[in-house]
Amino acid sequence: MERLEILSHNGKIIIYLNFSEATPMEAYKLIEEGKKAIRTMQKNSVYTLVNVKNLNGGKDLQMALKDFAEHNKPYVKCGAVVGVTGWRKAVYSLILKLSGRKNLKLFDTIQEAKDWLSTQ
Repeated sequence: MERLEILSHNGKIIIYLNFSEATPMEAYKLIEEGKKAIRTMQKNSVYTLVNVKNLNGGKDLQMALKDFAEHNKPYVKCGAVVGVTGWRKAVYSLILKLSGRKNLKLFDTIQEAKDWLSTQ
């Protein structure tokens, strides 16, 4: 399964980062791949879709995701996140606050996220 994909939806190019069910090692690898891909893009031009459904990891992984969000900030025009439920919404809010990202929105499904991104 590819964890990083370039999608086209209604004419928008979206970078899809699939952390769903990833082990911590897979997640760290995807973070590095994502950084490499995103930093090659023009600033304020990237649309991201991040799936974190059932992603398990400790505080180190949470900090790595915060750093990833900070790294992407200059490049991402807007982003969508799916798979955040329950207590993880508090962690998500903390990551947003610490990274200074305001252009990320939560969705229940990948389809809803892609549809929203395609209108931005």
